[in-house]
Amino acid sequence: MRINHNIAALNTFRQLNSAARGSATSMERLSSGKRINNASDDAAGLAISEKMRGQIRGLEMAQKNSQDGVSLLQTAEGALNETHSILQRMREFTVQAANDTNTASDREKLQGEVNALAKEVSRIGSTTEFNGKRILDGSFDGSFHIGANQNLSVSVGEARSFNLGITSDIGVAVEGEYTANGTTADALEAGSYSVVKNDAGTFDIKDQSGKD
Repeated sequence: MRINHNIAALNTFRQLNSAARGSATSMERLSSGKRINNASDDAAGLAISEKMRGQIRGLEMAQKNSQDGVSLLQTAEGALNETHSILQRMREFTVQAANDTNTASDREKLQGEVNALAKEVSRIGSTTEFNGKRILDGSFDGSFHIGANQNLSVSVGEARSFNLGITSDIGVAVEGEYTANGTTADALEAGSYSVVKNDAGTFDIKDQSGKD
């Protein structure tokens, strides 16, 4: 048996296959925009690129976390700006009421305005929230994940009337004892107390810590 070889043809066929594979690889890179599409292209490069891709996605999410944190703080800032405006208005009423040109009726009306504004301050502090979380009632204490192993801790203090030092109705200085229905009750410590008339027509007396 005689075997004939065409070395030139075989070499040409091999070159054509190599060119076809190279063309296919080039087309794949062009279509995907990536130099490495398979582990066979560059195993080490693929491992490095996957690691970097994971870091990039993590940083993108950290950026979103930062934006959410900024939005939360902007919400708190907006509410505090409104509270500040109310406090300024309350101060104006207080200064106005101090003038002796006002009658008792005038001062009573001014006091009513101050009481309403104080309640509004408490309402803002109690109801301001972001994504269902209250942020001005003293309960918010969290952290924002803003990067690789980077956390920003944030706590927001309470911004309701009593905690801001606002006593909406009458300031009472107590020295010694008080009586109720003609009966001497337990002695109160000397200090400042707030007396607030409730819906039932009775009065609630609270000390500076908010305790009845």
